Amino acid sequence: MKKKIFLVARFILLMCLSSQVFASVDNRTFTTGTLDTSLYGVHEVGVLSNSTLVFTFSNGTQKRVVHGFYDGNGYTRARLYCDVLGTWTWTTNAGDTGSFRVVPSTLKGKLKASGQYILRDNNESFIPIVDTGYNLLSTSKTPMHTFVDYINQAEQHGITMLRVIAAGMGVDDDVNKLAFYYADQSHNEFAYMHFNTDDQRIQWALQYHPDMQFQLILYIGVSDGYNGEDSALHALGEEKRKKLLQYMIDRYAAYPNINFLVYNDAAYENHPINTTIAKEALLYLKENDPFHTLRSTGHQRNKEYHMDLFGNGLSTYLHFETEDDLDAHTLDKYVHYNVPLFSGEDWYEFWYGIGDTTTPKPNADYFYRRGGWSWVLSGGGFAYGGKYEVSIPYATLQDRYGVKGMDDLHYVTRFFKDFNLSLRAFTFNDAYANNGENNRDRAQAMKSQDTYVVYTPVAKDITLLALDLDEKYQYIWMNPDTGAYTSIQNVEDTHFSFPDDFDKDAVLLVSKKNDFHLPQGMTVAAPKYIYPLTNITSTSADLKFWDYANNEEGFKVYDTNSKTWIASHLEAHEGTGYTHFSLTDLQPCTNYTIYVRAYNHTSESQNSESQTFKTACEEIQPAVMSTPLEGATLQKRQTFTWHKNNATLVHFYLYDRDNGNELLYAAPILGSQVTLEIPDNGHHLFVDLYSFKGEDKINNGIRTTYIAPSSTNTSAHGPAVLTSPKAWSKLSTKQTFTWEKRDAAYVRFYIRDDTTGRLIKAVHTPASSITVDIPKNGHRIYMTLASYRGPGIGLFKKITYYFKAK
Repeated sequence: MKKKIFLVARFILLMCLSSQVFASVDNRTFTTGTLDTSLYGVHEVGVLSNSTLVFTFSNGTQKRVVHGFYDGNGYTRARLYCDVLGTWTWTTNAGDTGSFRVVPSTLKGKLKASGQYILRDNNESFIPIVDTGYNLLSTSKTPMHTFVDYINQAEQHGITMLRVIAAGMGVDDDVNKLAFYYADQSHNEFAYMHFNTDDQRIQWALQYHPDMQFQLILYIGVSDGYNGEDSALHALGEEKRKKLLQYMIDRYAAYPNINFLVYNDAAYENHPINTTIAKEALLYLKENDPFHTLRSTGHQRNKEYHMDLFGNGLSTYLHFETEDDLDAHTLDKYVHYNVPLFSGEDWYEFWYGIGDTTTPKPNADYFYRRGGWSWVLSGGGFAYGGKYEVSIPYATLQDRYGVKGMDDLHYVTRFFKDFNLSLRAFTFNDAYANNGENNRDRAQAMKSQDTYVVYTPVAKDITLLALDLDEKYQYIWMNPDTGAYTSIQNVEDTHFSFPDDFDKDAVLLVSKKNDFHLPQGMTVAAPKYIYPLTNITSTSADLKFWDYANNEEGFKVYDTNSKTWIASHLEAHEGTGYTHFSLTDLQPCTNYTIYVRAYNHTSESQNSESQTFKTACEEIQPAVMSTPLEGATLQKRQTFTWHKNNATLVHFYLYDRDNGNELLYAAPILGSQVTLEIPDNGHHLFVDLYSFKGEDKINNGIRTTYIAPSSTNTSAHGPAVLTSPKAWSKLSTKQTFTWEKRDAAYVRFYIRDDTTGRLIKAVHTPASSITVDIPKNGHRIYMTLASYRGPGIGLFKKITYYFKAK
């Protein structure tokens, strides 16, 4: 009975997500049935069957053989990466058939290796500027609205690839990875809901951010800890590991916006199990992926690439984690292998809970842009990391903690776009230029037939070597801190003086192209990062954006819905940075889609990206839980009631927190109560209640926590669980926390101020209680209880609780 309720709830949940979050735009990036599909998009076909089927796709001259995958509910599906135009037909080995068309599009296609370069299938160069977003596919760690905000803001800041974990996993789920791949401990049926979540989010990104890549980590980290072996996958056995790999190929490989990383942070030297499993996976991907997705495997920090995992085409790119290698010297060891090279190092700007620091990295904007320019001009890619263990949108990190490490990375990718430069035309050699330094402060350089690009990380003049002054060259400087360009000058010498008005670093472009000119729209720069509007009333809203130039006189705001300028003169402030304005005289209950232009006395900028909002119609109150009260122990048959207030519909979700946030029930409800059968296991449960008025969601959910009934001592086994105080309760200034250890020998207890990010206390202890001094500031408090089987060994569960300070 429970399984039937779960499947119905899952279906309802997916329908709700489809209607509320995945609102369609007709760009045909992912289609089904007989619908036309975009070139370099994905087409899916499905048949009512629970058998293993083989699908053959053909267009007369091309043929693709693809394994179907079972997705529950009696359906077997197959996916084709559509890289050839025309009419395609498909058949199965059971006699099913159909057809569809692949039509021209603006998609760029999957990544492919061309020597050291990474190209799209349309032969456009790809610049890997990477961000660590491990939790982005985890519904328990990253709600959909956070996922959307995260990707929107990452792309605005120049990120082109996000590191994520397959099967809905997030940080620390490596110890329990099999529970994410499989529906039960027999390991015969896959956990379709976790894979469906991956599909929904990858498809959304393909539709709305088609240029964003996901580095999909298939096996997360090893199950026995950072320096351990992967005993979980080893015990699973080779046959089931290969079935798992085949299932992931069938589901993921057709997507043009993913590439594969087998492990993250794995040790291989003197770790035969990890090495065997990684090599097995790379070989299986090589031999069975019909779409030849780029593949590699991750290593521990500062470790050399284990070459047993490279030879014979096992890895098609090399992935490194190199601490503070700002001059990209790591690449020197591997450039002769002639494959793409890039860093996946999660150099977190803001660590917490592990003793490194409780404040953001100093001079982070310079640190990260320096790494970005150095690695790209050395023929590699570079990675940013925001806040350890969490995936928080960048604007939120800026507002809460003052981070700024991603501020300047978009100038790297914008520079190449501004001057239409393709990396594949260049060779990478620092000997092309000299800034007087020969260590990590040396100039980084690359050269094509007619163009030099040089980055100096310090304020030093640059001399170009082998520059032929008999040819007519021009040059321009870019300030990597502001994105501003100097005027174009004719080259008269091989020596170039560092601009007086630049600060720490500079980018020099020297070219003999006849069409060398300032990019269109750069005379006055358009604002960047138009953030979601805040403090929205029926007649006003607060606008915030990033002003990165200082030559404009003002800004104007255009509404595309009414086709009018709703603000025609917002006076610019001195300097660059965040700019705030209040939009007034708006119409109540009205949808606005706005963009911003900058202007001065000579010209106007291009349009900024747009932002959509709706003014308030009336004071709207969401539904709130009435009974049972917060923290109550539930009955085996429990009625939940709520006050609807202004809500006409609620979406009710019940989760089991002690079982990995398992979804027990989900449904849209028109009334004000629901009665459910509650598991008799003593677990910690929580309800999320979302309110809607008509089709409009009027809140982001209200959470209420409970305890399931327990007629037997079912809580005797499992991870440590908090017994006092109750979640969401108000803490005293000297608060004692107690927990039931159950199967945990040790716990890692850490608690922080979730508003400021300040670490309050962190201990690793065999005890079952601790007393902590809590600041008296009214802030939200975040506490995590992680269970270990020994001192620092074998994390098998981490549970998070929230409280309020006095």
